[in-house]
Amino acid sequence: MIVGIGTDIVEVERIRSLLEKNGETFLNKILRPNEIKTCCGSANKVQRIAARFAAKEALGKAFGTGIFGEINCENIEISNGENGEPHITLFDKAALIQQQRGVDAIHVSLSHTEQYATAFVVLESR
Repeated sequence: MIVGIGTDIVEVERIRSLLEKNGETFLNKILRPNEIKTCCGSANKVQRIAARFAAKEALGKAFGTGIFGEINCENIEISNGENGEPHITLFDKAALIQQQRGVDAIHVSLSHTEQYATAFVVLESR
């Protein structure tokens, strides 16, 4: 059963501007260490960062909490599987909220162009 959905779109230029202005401080605020390694090693660095931020925003919308409280960028990690498919893993308080709400699966889709990054998240309880 679907128990939550969320979507978000981010302007890549906005992320580029924040990176230029705040550098590593910004990166460390919105990404976990593994995400930084994945994104910074890519030719599409800013687009990938923007897509991960969009996914975190979409997840906050799916839970109905936003991402500036108990669920935040620091306790959400977006990774990729063997075939490049994205996965979301929650840590700390976010993982506890996932468990308390009976969310058994989190599905995520990411997409980006030079201008925009978007994400769609579905929370499922089986």
